[in-house]
Amino acid sequence: MSKDETPTLTEAVGRQPVVQHEDSPAMQGISAAEIAELQTEISAGCFELVDRLMHNAFREMEATLFDDVVNRLKSQLPDMIDEILTARLDQDAEGNEGQ
Repeated sequence: MSKDETPTLTEAVGRQPVVQHEDSPAMQGISAAEIAELQTEISAGCFELVDRLMHNAFREMEATLFDDVVNRLKSQLPDMIDEILTARLDQDAEGNEGQ
């Protein structure tokens, strides 16, 4: 799903809710228990969707961060190794000259 297809909170809030009254034809024959069951099913579905989307987002962020760290290591590690080796070899060379 692209960013363009993802609804935003402002779009959802801006919609006018469709209110069904108990005497409307759509609500006839549905008991309060059935409505409560539907609300529970819808809530559970929503929470599962949010959970799945969050896990996917975290996996994507983790992959991005991992790539960033690996790229930084590739760029900085050779210089660090070079600095340490150069400093150590310079110390050894100075110590051998004094003997």
